[in-house]
Amino acid sequence: MNTFTINTKNILIFFAIYLSLFPGLSGLNAQSVQIQGKLKLDPNQIAEYNDASYALVLDTADAVAYKELQLIGVPFTGIILSEIENNAFLLNAGFAKVGRVVLPIEGDASTLGPGSFSDITGSNAPMPMAGNNAVWTGTEMLIWDCDQNNGGRYDPTQDQWEAISSVSSPSQRSLSTAIWTGTEMIVWGGTDGSAVFNSGARYDPANDTWTPMSTVNAPPKYSHSAIWTGTEMIVWGGVISLSPFTVSNTGAKYNPTTNTWTPISLTNAPNPTVYHSAIWTGSDMIIHGGPNNNTTKKYNPVSNSWTTLAHSGVVRFLHSAIWTGTKMIVWGGTNSLNSPIPGINTGGVYDVATNSWTTTTLTNAPSQRLAHSAVWTGQEMIIWGGSHEDIVTNTGARYHPITNTWITTSLTNCPDPRASHTGIWTGSEQIIWGGGDINTSFNDGKKYNPISSGYLPAVNTNMYLYSKN
Repeated sequence: MNTFTINTKNILIFFAIYLSLFPGLSGLNAQSVQIQGKLKLDPNQIAEYNDASYALVLDTADAVAYKELQLIGVPFTGIILSEIENNAFLLNAGFAKVGRVVLPIEGDASTLGPGSFSDITGSNAPMPMAGNNAVWTGTEMLIWDCDQNNGGRYDPTQDQWEAISSVSSPSQRSLSTAIWTGTEMIVWGGTDGSAVFNSGARYDPANDTWTPMSTVNAPPKYSHSAIWTGTEMIVWGGVISLSPFTVSNTGAKYNPTTNTWTPISLTNAPNPTVYHSAIWTGSDMIIHGGPNNNTTKKYNPVSNSWTTLAHSGVVRFLHSAIWTGTKMIVWGGTNSLNSPIPGINTGGVYDVATNSWTTTTLTNAPSQRLAHSAVWTGQEMIIWGGSHEDIVTNTGARYHPITNTWITTSLTNCPDPRASHTGIWTGSEQIIWGGGDINTSFNDGKKYNPISSGYLPAVNTNMYLYSKN
């Protein structure tokens, strides 16, 4: 087989993505390389191409791609490049393999690069806090730390903080939950170390006011889960008593319109547990994990019933869980409460339609951790920060469930290592704020943009040349 060499003094190579111009190539890895000048063949075959109308085409070598290449005017005697050494489709189409060229290809970094971090102003920022509550309103991030009765609202477009009123806010506590209803942030539950609370309040950012919530039929809880259905908040599990210490499998629905609580069914409910995860699918709440719970179950608020689902087979708690729109992805956490608490770096993808699990790849996965942040961008899950055996990290990665691949996040200008921080998705960026290490809480953060500019470092790629004379 002949080896082609490129003399960069004689030719100019440029790449043009065909996908936007030719919809038929959508989803295909099609690119073109136009030659202006000379492509010199092996001396044993004395020949030159010196006509700009000849094109080298990088293609995926399937029939659809080739038909599109014919339509865009690749000459009958043109050269087609394929990464497949013995391309059956091209050989059957009358092409002959005539050589190989090694090209340094710089891939588009927009979705494959490490992304970038940008600064968040510290002016008027809230006090240092870890384990705080945070929600995204659509235009602002609201942060509230019940332990300090302090919080703020951050506008990423203006890079500006404003204080949140503390009048009528929940009493001092920790391990509470927060959800966004579309108009209000609900902060509820928690403990002050001597009591477990069944109280909370609703914050209205339009008026900067808090409204205390009814406690009638409200269960006391901390380290519980809370989700928003579109009309109600559902709280479940957690600790309900400190003396005696009691973990529960009870839950309740809160309706902010009527300011009322309704207990939910205990029939077929998961085992009593804490440190579990809860996500909302659009119709059901799925509870997964916890040190006392090796089941996965869903709760339907309309029928007030629980259904047992397939379990991943992996015990985990203090993990993250996100909903993609069709699947639940759980990742990280721990399977031990031994001090210092170790993290794990495995994960699972639960498909509601098939009631089945697949594992996330370990290739390029983030290191072991718990108390990290996890957000869903619409295409990827971003994992960042966390701790393993009391050592905090400032590393992260983006997981793409369709390709089952990880891309490491940038370390340039990233936040200091931390765990138990806020991580929310704005629609275009992840905001990382607060958190701490074993000794210190922080009141700083960064914005992370997963879209990179430019190109990835060049990778030498074997391209096999096919010609049809």
